[in-house]
Amino acid sequence: MADQTSKGIVIYRLPREKKFYYMEGSITQPDQLQMHHSGFVMAPFKPNNNEKLSLLLPEIHQEISAKKIKALQFSHHRKSLNSFCDYSTYLSRIVKVKSLFNNNFSKVVLSRRSKVNYVKLSNASHMFLKLEKAYPNSFVYIFSSAETGTWGGASPELFIHHEHGELKTMALAGTIQLENTTEQELCWTDKEKEEQHIVEQFIEQVLENNCSHYQKAGPFTQITGRLAHILTKYNAPIEGNNLPDLITQLHPTPAVCGLPKDLSYQTIQEIESYDRSYYTGFLGLWNMNKTVDLFVNLRCMQFFKNHAVIYAGGGITSSSDPEKEWQETENKMRSITNLLE
Repeated sequence: MADQTSKGIVIYRLPREKKFYYMEGSITQPDQLQMHHSGFVMAPFKPNNNEKLSLLLPEIHQEISAKKIKALQFSHHRKSLNSFCDYSTYLSRIVKVKSLFNNNFSKVVLSRRSKVNYVKLSNASHMFLKLEKAYPNSFVYIFSSAETGTWGGASPELFIHHEHGELKTMALAGTIQLENTTEQELCWTDKEKEEQHIVEQFIEQVLENNCSHYQKAGPFTQITGRLAHILTKYNAPIEGNNLPDLITQLHPTPAVCGLPKDLSYQTIQEIESYDRSYYTGFLGLWNMNKTVDLFVNLRCMQFFKNHAVIYAGGGITSSSDPEKEWQETENKMRSITNLLE
């Protein structure tokens, strides 16, 4: 394990729960998670010299009230970012990705980021309280350390839950803005179904390689705020000692990267022209009370002194409509930016 370098703090609320928790402790940056580790993990999309897997080792871990959360102050003094993508640039990137598709290439997740000035937000702790009210079924958090900067979000996507030798994970893909549409009136297109099927196939292959069997439920429609997604749930038996290898095989899934994984990642690096950092990584509780609760870092933002940087993306397939893909990222960003106003 790497030397302890600094302190970190996190506040979080698990999906469908009412209690908030505060954790404070030292930050370490191990090369890989191990089962003798225990704490809160922030993992990047892909580790590099700037962003590494960071593990907060708890010295304080306790329930916290909304009143005390309001009084917390997070450091937002990192240097700002650049490489923001406008409408025409994003559409041209989608067209370029589509031109790469062939029999060996089925999906690439293309993303962008946008700078948003604060209007009625004095600190990230206030954003946490806004997020937890708006998204009761999501994992809501603010994480801050010198190594990672300050991040926050409300993730709708479980990466891994593990307890008593039982693994839960999910495939989540496809996005529709609800607007005035009810869940019963939703109509998923072939493109969105294809996106979901690609993620399902990948997860099922990983489970087959690591577990004696698995159970599948779905696909269903999942509603998160004003967005709807296609969801498939999986359960499988697996020993805790095998989790680190499973995570290495699963992350990043086609829901946030593409398929095939290595070729998609290479394409993302070439076309997106920015470092995703901890966006589309994973985060959460690692081996706390012999339980793992990890989530994909979606619907997230990075905090700076007077502004935030919002991240969003979408799965590009051969049938993608560039205009609709742009609008999907707009809808996802709006789920966060509306709370900043």
